[in-house]
Order: sequence, then C-alpha cells, then structure tokens
Amino acid sequence: MQKLRKSFVAAAAALGVVSAVPSVAQAAERDLVIVYAGLIAPGEIYEPLNTNLRNAGFDVKNLWLPGFDHRKEAGQLKATVDEAKKVAPNRKVSIVSHSSGAISSRYYIKALGGSQKVARSVVLGGVEYGSPTGCVLPAPANGACNGSAILNQLNAGVDTPGPTEFYSIRSTTDPLSGNLDGRQCRASVKGYLPAAVSFDHAYLAWDPRVVPLVISSLNGTCPGQWVNSPEGSVTYENSVDMNRK
Repeated sequence: MQKLRKSFVAAAAALGVVSAVPSVAQAAERDLVIVYAGLIAPGEIYEPLNTNLRNAGFDVKNLWLPGFDHRKEAGQLKATVDEAKKVAPNRKVSIVSHSSGAISSRYYIKALGGSQKVARSVVLGGVEYGSPTGCVLPAPANGACNGSAILNQLNAGVDTPGPTEFYSIRSTTDPLSGNLDGRQCRASVKGYLPAAVSFDHAYLAWDPRVVPLVISSLNGTCPGQWVNSPEGSVTYENSVDMNRK
C-alpha cells in the first residue's frame, strides 16, 4: 500500500497535478478542531459530526480516549495541541468535547495552560459540576461525581478563564445544564425524551440539529445567548435536574 501511494504521488507529479494531493502544509493552514469523546464512547461514532466539520473547512482530529482518568487525558490533550502548535504556531486550535470529556478539556484549559492555546471550547452536554452516574465508577474514573477532587479544583474561582471562549450546547431535556460561571455562550436543541431516560444526553453528538450550532460556535458566532454569570452562582444543585421534560 505504501509503494502504491508513493507511485501515485510520483505519477501525479509527472503529470503536474501533485497540487491536488492535500499536503501537511495545506492542512495546517486550516483551523484545527480536536473532537474529544465522552466516557468509553468509540471515536468512530463521531465521524458524522467530523465529516460535517471537514466539509465546513476545518481540519479535524478525532481524539478517542476511554475517559477513565481525566487528568491523564488532559495531559494527552495538551500534547496533541502542543504538537499542532509546534508545526504551525499561528494556527487556531479549538476543542469539541462531549459529556465527561468536558472535564478533561477544561482541566487542560484551566490547569495546564491551555487557555493560551485554545481559541474555543465547544462542549456538548457537558458534565461541568457533576453527574449522578459519575459516582458509581471507581477512582479515578469517578471524576464526574459531584464533589470529586478534580471538579472541586476546576470549579474554584472563575470557571471560564480567557482568552479561550466557552460554548455550551445541550438538549433541553438533558439532566445536566452544562452551565459555567463567567462568560459562556449557551445554546440548546429541543429534547426528545425526559431527562430520566438520558437519551438526549448520549445522542447529542449525533443529532444533526447540533451540527450548525457547533460550526457557528467554532466560527466565533454564538448560536444561542452569551451569559456572564457571577462567580459561585453555578452549583451542582442548580445544574442537575433528573426531572426535566
């Protein structure tokens, strides 16, 4: 296969059409979007979203990690961004994360210096202040549990450190609000089923209605409403509602 690829490129060069083959340099000219999966969600299931983002002009890297160790995976996310910036220092990099992936992405942004490198953080159904189901997992995978050490660290002080812009997209029947204090764009799509079913929370990454909201967010246009909430105004108690309908 490698020989065939080399032969194809050589033939294309001989015909004067090698420019039709996308190069690393050409890819580096486009804004990079890292799509980061939620807990144990196979990366392949984000391909419909990824395809739409590529069609919208973004270079997309699908980062599939199991979601069991948020701090470790934040470090891997940092390494991915650092490598992209090393190749093209002025390249704009944004992150799209889903569910508990929001914890690792925000840890990278807030605790590992990512706020200086990530242009926009777009979160789908983010676990920002904890989830009831997060408490049933063993450590360190229980970082999504209300009151966990990593959530306490993340939610101390302002949740949305600049210059990174924060965008939240959720279903109206997601049991998790995804809200953060500080400056945040909040957008939603109408839910299909009650919160107790948790269908909408899991389905959000595949919902075609979400695609234009994600693209708008990545382009810096809030598809909902900008909110600037006072520090400390968002809590677990006002973030989680298993009875949303």
